[in-house]
Amino acid sequence: MILGITESGEVVRNDRYHHYAGGARHLSFDAMARILIGNGGATNEDFVVSVLDYWRAANLYELRQRIRDLETQDSNDIKRFYGAMAPLVTSAAERSDLASAACDWLADVTSVGVRLLGEHFDRTPVLVARAGALAMCPAISRRLTAWLEKPDSARYKLVDARLDPVGGAALLALRHAAVEVDEAAIGSIRTARASDTRFRKSSLAVEFGVRRSAASVNCRS
Repeated sequence: MILGITESGEVVRNDRYHHYAGGARHLSFDAMARILIGNGGATNEDFVVSVLDYWRAANLYELRQRIRDLETQDSNDIKRFYGAMAPLVTSAAERSDLASAACDWLADVTSVGVRLLGEHFDRTPVLVARAGALAMCPAISRRLTAWLEKPDSARYKLVDARLDPVGGAALLALRHAAVEVDEAAIGSIRTARASDTRFRKSSLAVEFGVRRSAASVNCRS
């Protein structure tokens, strides 16, 4: 998901325009499709082998069988399985044409979503923050940065998120409760998030399950 909060406080999301930027599992879906249609080649051999190992398949025929076997599994388990494969794609992006193409695709659809929401902003530059492992990984981050450096994207600026997604939610809750939020409050939230390990697994699940969001226009993986 891509989410923006405008100068007037309006909250806009990319799904308002029936646009979906995708996330870890969608990156894997795209890479798998490229593998299954036979996009091989010398640069992709190691990557394809790593994917076959992940699926415990010896070849493309067995890979198709494994995919067919998933049809009887819970849909959420399937999503998590594909999502967990995403690091194989991003880590191979600089040496595999196939993995690189999948990352290009994800960065491109993300940039379209950012542009959609950017039209709601009057100020320049529009600040674009990322959150989550996928959006922050070098393979995706470099591609988003390259897009932001294009002349027609000059009004956008990539920045680091000041809080993680859970901390950002706490900040929004305070604002909705009409509590004044200053630098000290943001610092307190950041400190609390750094020291609180009780819900660390839950927090990771939230970041993994909700792929994109923002503090201006915020991209969460």
